[in-house]
Amino acid sequence: MGSLLAITYILCSIIALNIFGKIYSKYSLGLTANSLIAVFGGVFLVKTVGRIFSKNDFGAIAISSNLLLSIFGAVFLLLIVNKITIKLNKKGD
Repeated sequence: MGSLLAITYILCSIIALNIFGKIYSKYSLGLTANSLIAVFGGVFLVKTVGRIFSKNDFGAIAISSNLLLSIFGAVFLLLIVNKITIKLNKKGD
């Protein structure tokens, strides 16, 4: 059950981040980069903060909070990577 939930979190964060990238094209780094960022950002935040909320419970509150954490982690990491990319491009000029 845990593996299926993890795959669901990852898939939802990929979809959400690519939709975010379409809406806010200023922050988008392309489909492949957005997908990779979504995987790492979502997994990182769910593994660190999500364990506090869930406590090995498969209830609706734990699943929905981990799902939202996965999406927020992906968006947060995209914003960080975008800022780093902008700063690196300014140094090269």
